[in-house]
Amino acid sequence: MQGGLRLATTYSGVRPSPAPVLVAFAGPAPQRRVTVFFRLILALPALIVFVFVSFAAFFVAVIAWFGALVLGRLPTFAATFLTGYVRWGTRVTAYTALLTDKYPPFTLENDDAYPVWITAQPGPLNRWAVLFRIIIVLPAAVVSNIVQQGAFSIVAFVTWLIVLVNGTMPETLFQAYSTAVRYQSRVTGYFLMVTSEYPWGLFGDTETPFFGSPPPAHGAYGASGTGAYGAGAYGAPPAPGTYGAGAYGAPPAPGTYGAGGYAAPPPPTPGTFGASPPPGTAPGAFGAPPPPGTVGRYVTPPPPDPAATFATAPQTPPAPTPPFLPGVAFTFGGPSYLWGYTDDRTFCGIWSAHDLNTQPQIWPITEQGDGWTRFRELEPNAVALAEPTPPPTVSPWGQVTTSSYGAAPPSAAAGSSYAAGPSPADDPRWRIVLSSAAKRLIVLFLVLGLIVIIVNRNTFNGHFFQGVVANVRVQLAYQSLKNGVSTYDSSTSACQGTATSLSCITAADRTLAQDFSSFEQTVSSISVPAGAGTARSTLLADANLGRSIFGELADSTTIGQYEETFQSSHVSQLLTKLDQDEQTLTRQLS
Repeated sequence: MQGGLRLATTYSGVRPSPAPVLVAFAGPAPQRRVTVFFRLILALPALIVFVFVSFAAFFVAVIAWFGALVLGRLPTFAATFLTGYVRWGTRVTAYTALLTDKYPPFTLENDDAYPVWITAQPGPLNRWAVLFRIIIVLPAAVVSNIVQQGAFSIVAFVTWLIVLVNGTMPETLFQAYSTAVRYQSRVTGYFLMVTSEYPWGLFGDTETPFFGSPPPAHGAYGASGTGAYGAGAYGAPPAPGTYGAGAYGAPPAPGTYGAGGYAAPPPPTPGTFGASPPPGTAPGAFGAPPPPGTVGRYVTPPPPDPAATFATAPQTPPAPTPPFLPGVAFTFGGPSYLWGYTDDRTFCGIWSAHDLNTQPQIWPITEQGDGWTRFRELEPNAVALAEPTPPPTVSPWGQVTTSSYGAAPPSAAAGSSYAAGPSPADDPRWRIVLSSAAKRLIVLFLVLGLIVIIVNRNTFNGHFFQGVVANVRVQLAYQSLKNGVSTYDSSTSACQGTATSLSCITAADRTLAQDFSSFEQTVSSISVPAGAGTARSTLLADANLGRSIFGELADSTTIGQYEETFQSSHVSQLLTKLDQDEQTLTRQLS
């Protein structure tokens, strides 16, 4: 192939290189406005169930952590459950973030019919990395938190309004939110030890696809059961030819059926599910499920045979032959325009299909997302072009063996220049290539997230210190009032039996009334957080009532008047309530 980069095909049972949690999206699709309007309410059941699943995941993760320290890998049950947990959470987040209108399934298993695909590749773990997992993951977790704070701030509300009006999410927003959700899933997956690959890809994938090599066949990466160790035994990317099989936003490898982010699968061949019935077809045949083993447009292929000695490349329909232009490899085309790459893979661009010598529109390879978006606008019905040379007959992603999870991988074939297979993250179906506008949105998420965190922290710190100071002042003022009540009890006891007992007692009442007045003035001058305002008002009302009662007692001129006022004022109940309300206020200030 001219200018193509072909991977070695001499692997013999080698496992792929480590890959992070892989996430692919079907791309923006029409959404029902009524479900968009009530999205948060509709998402509540899924969120509530996910909370309970998270409790179970916590205990599994604790057990898995000890197991990984001993075994150097996750126990099988933990790898299965925690990978499913990441998958579940990603689907719930994608639905809540308006990336899909399809309700997330309540399952840990793969669901190729759902337009968000998640898989991971559990494998060997460094015990030191397991021991210090929380410390190691902290930088990525901080970045993820900042992104989430920014993505789900005012931007989320604006996005909700846009989707509500348009009925679909714009490409740029979809790209940015897809990458944010994927990064969050990768951080979670790394923290839960379902992968040894540190989270990356916040700004999307900018690598050039590996032209000339087919994507892994169904089961070559992610087969369950007895698939090759390290081959991603807990989930597979959507099968070639199924709906939305492409990694959103990336040009697929040439000749790959359905591998493009927006490239619709070619029309189904006559006789397959989804095709128009041929003339003379008996009634009822149209739309019937295909016979067993048929791979139709909307039909998931049968599971791979665990006993297969290697994973074969997917069968693809014939593709048009690309035109020849020295120094350029064309990978997609339509009636008017062609998409291609320079031989050195440093530039990509759009050529006129009518005159190849016309000046093309060129983008650096790092900006191929912008170019690809423009190409899809000019040629929405473009199809993948055939490769100049046939693809290899053996998948470059490694053979599927029957080794169990945790077994040592076979050594590389003799003469192979690779000790391990390529990373499954190199598969174009898992690649998300961002446009420049989407990258700027990610930067906006980071900036807004920092602002939100700083504002929240300052608000918290302000309320915290304000509460601490107010708490100390209230307690000091109340202690002074309690000392006045104790002095009052001693004074009234000393006044009993004296000739001037009434004047003695009323003098003590007057002093205590002044103590209540001082307490009321002090508490009213204390600045408290808004949440403690009601409790302070209640305490001030108690202090005001105490000042009034003891002031009235101090004005008594006869013993009978004093006793009548004392009995009607319920002084003991007032003091009890005052003590309770003071404790309530101090608790709120704490």
